[in-house]
Amino acid sequence: NLGFQSFNLFRDFLRFYKNVPHLPLYRAFYRYAQALSPAVARGFGIGSEKSKAVIRQMEKEQILSVTFNDVLSGKDVEDTQIKEILKKNDIIKKTQNGLAMRILIAPLHFIENLGNAIETIPKVAGYYELKGKMPDREMRDFIRRKVGSPDFLDGGYLKPATNEIFLFSNAITQGMKADYEIATSPKTRSGFWYKTAAINILPKMLMFAALSGLFGDAMRRMLEDASEYDKTNYIIVPIGFDSENGKTIYMRIPQDESGRFLGGIFWKTLTSQSNSQGILTDLAQLVDYTAGQFPGISPLISAGGDTMQYLTGRNPYDAFR
Repeated sequence: NLGFQSFNLFRDFLRFYKNVPHLPLYRAFYRYAQALSPAVARGFGIGSEKSKAVIRQMEKEQILSVTFNDVLSGKDVEDTQIKEILKKNDIIKKTQNGLAMRILIAPLHFIENLGNAIETIPKVAGYYELKGKMPDREMRDFIRRKVGSPDFLDGGYLKPATNEIFLFSNAITQGMKADYEIATSPKTRSGFWYKTAAINILPKMLMFAALSGLFGDAMRRMLEDASEYDKTNYIIVPIGFDSENGKTIYMRIPQDESGRFLGGIFWKTLTSQSNSQGILTDLAQLVDYTAGQFPGISPLISAGGDTMQYLTGRNPYDAFR
């Protein structure tokens, strides 16, 4: 999903920046630039031998877990590695599709490879930054669980059931669990809370000030025009007003997952007196891992509920809108 990938690029970078101890912002950008070539090598299979060697070493050290694409297709680490080894040694051949089919699926393969590359960037950046600064075993666990996307394979024995009912709930659970460790560890907590205040809390305070009229009536009206969902989950930057359609034009800046959750709670606290939404709607907005890019509950379940509504003579209700 290109929408999911685009804001995942933002939030993975912010999680890398916030969770890696003693990492200034300028060096976070530098490490990301260093990691681009190996990430492309993993995602698209192209690049220098040096970049591919970095990926092989990280796979050997079990730093790289499965990607979100692998989770969606039901693969684990061994499935992915075994298939790639068999392909490289010509033991199994790639399926040869006709020209029309190759043209049709080429964009889909590109989207898949792009998503894999985006998820790999913070892992490689963390590897470059932490190699030699942490004991190897601690470094491997730290990067796999606390840098970029969480470890999708981690979880308890109920994960296969709960994750199928509440789609991708295990991703947010593992991410929040790892970030909680960062936020409470004496080695990392000061940096985590300082960066959280600067990146997630301060912008919400500025948004609330604008909504209260501190920056003028025009800015207040533009913030009022943004949806409550967007103001909870994103940093809203008003750009202008479309007088023809009577709508505000604004930019939504994604946040890292724990920062989005903490910033959302802070926003709900600030606006508790004026917020007309129900508490259940507020909670649903705070725990939406996909931020509207995927459904929050299995379509099999929601379709059953919609069918029952239809059979009782009512139009199915679209709760999201």
